[in-house]
Amino acid sequence: MLKILTVTMIMLSAYANAYPDTSDSLKKISVILKDTASECTVITSSRSVYKDINLFLFKDSTVRFLKDDATGKLNISDIRTIKFKGAGFMKGAVIGWAIGFVSGFIIGCQDFGFSNEFNFGNGMLGGFIIGIPFALIGGGIGALFAEDKLYDLSNLDFDSKRKKILFLMKEYPDR
Repeated sequence: MLKILTVTMIMLSAYANAYPDTSDSLKKISVILKDTASECTVITSSRSVYKDINLFLFKDSTVRFLKDDATGKLNISDIRTIKFKGAGFMKGAVIGWAIGFVSGFIIGCQDFGFSNEFNFGNGMLGGFIIGIPFALIGGGIGALFAEDKLYDLSNLDFDSKRKKILFLMKEYPDR
């Protein structure tokens, strides 16, 4: 919520600066969090490190970033490396839960010789119960094997770097 408020305030100030003769009826500009990139680490040519920032408001030669309550501006030509954190735990948990659910559903639907009826309710219950520990195990394994995505932009010219940053902002939206 705080990110939305900060981004909205920045957009309103940008709107006010663009139209200095605005009246009291200033239009609100809403920014959806999908307009920001997921948290990343940016390293510049001057070896400055910006950790856990969200990139947004892509302009011709600059990109703005948001960190907690503060915002700033980075020149695109100064950006050397961008690193996004790997999504390990949740991806592993979802895969583990799906495997556990299917296994539990199949086991829960079995009658084990008592009757020859298919019991959907028991299958669902078995799927949910078996899915929980499989999700925890899958999440742990996913967290162990999560890899950060590192993008080296130091060898790119300005136009290529600009296109790559815009692509990365769309590829890794804030969740």
